[in-house]
Amino acid sequence: MFPQRGEFSLPHRATLAQRWENLQRIGRIPAEASTRSGEAGSATSGFAANLLGGNLGVMTAGSALRQMLPGDHAACRALWERDPAIGLSDADSECAIAAYLERNPGGSFVAVVGDEVVGTILCGHDGRRGYIHHLYVAPGHRMLGLGRQLVEAGLDYFGREGLGKCHLFIFGTNEPGKHFWRRVGFVQRDDLDVFSFSLSDSAPC
Repeated sequence: MFPQRGEFSLPHRATLAQRWENLQRIGRIPAEASTRSGEAGSATSGFAANLLGGNLGVMTAGSALRQMLPGDHAACRALWERDPAIGLSDADSECAIAAYLERNPGGSFVAVVGDEVVGTILCGHDGRRGYIHHLYVAPGHRMLGLGRQLVEAGLDYFGREGLGKCHLFIFGTNEPGKHFWRRVGFVQRDDLDVFSFSLSDSAPC
C-alpha cells in the first residue's frame, strides 16, 4: 500500500513560545524546566531562543532536544528498525543520512535522555515545500510530549527557511500515526495519490 500524505500550513500555527507556554499551562511541560545551558530567564524564552540559535534546551525532566548529527546514525537507525511503520531503504544508510543532514543543515533533531537517543525527526525541503520523515519516539518515552516537541522543532526550522507548507508520508495502515498527526494540526489529503520512480537500484553513496 502506498503511503498517504498529510500537510501542515505553517502560517496558521502558533509560535514555538506560545506552544511552550500552552503546554506549561496544561501541565504537559514542568514549569520549572530550564534551558540545558542553565541560562537565566523563563523556560519559554530560553527554550525558544536556544531553538532559534540551534542549541536546544530541556523539554521535560531528564530529556532534551538537540540537532541530529551524522554520528547519531547508529542510534537513530536502531530506533527506526524497531517499528515497521517506518519505511527504510538505501536512503537511510549512514552516508545517505549524512548527506541529507548536510543538504538540510539545522533541520533534523533528536530527543535524548542522558546520552541515549530516544526520539528522532528528519526535516528537509526543496526550496518550495518542507518534508518530514522518521518521526519516532521510543515506547518507554511516549506520552511525555517528546513527539510534539520534535514536530515543533521541525516546524520552526521550516518557518525560518521561509516555507509556507510542509508534507509528510505515512503508510495507510498506520492508524496510530494518523491520529497523532491530526492531533498536532496536520490535515490528511484524500485528493492525492503518490507516484514513485526508482532512478537507481544501487545505494545512493
